[in-house]
Amino acid sequence: MSSTQLSFMETEVTNDCEVFAHLIISVPATYTADQIRQSIEQFGADHGADLVLLGLARQAADAPETLDVVFYGPRAPYSFRQAWPGWKFGFTDWNKGGPLLDYGVNHLSGSQAPFTVPISIQAVLLSCPSPRGT
Repeated sequence: MSSTQLSFMETEVTNDCEVFAHLIISVPATYTADQIRQSIEQFGADHGADLVLLGLARQAADAPETLDVVFYGPRAPYSFRQAWPGWKFGFTDWNKGGPLLDYGVNHLSGSQAPFTVPISIQAVLLSCPSPRGT
């Protein structure tokens, strides 16, 4: 199991966290809630993230067979607290998707597929030298 954690709350990002990747993550409809969480945590860990901050979710435009990740920058890491512009990346691709979906902590565990359609999730990878909550 990775030590990378998922969060939906910007308030959980510590002052020393730096954003180093903007992403749209697409997940097949067949993935269980546990598979979605574990896949995203493992992807984050494999890329050096301490924290994966998740934004909105919507029905995906395509139907991936496995976790599909598209990177949208940034050119250089930046301080989340000092320079976070919000979820303003990848709109050309993001807007191709279907309706917004309720994706939150209530969909992070379980052996059932939480959606009947593939989903796309906004995400950023962060490096955070201090433990969360400090």
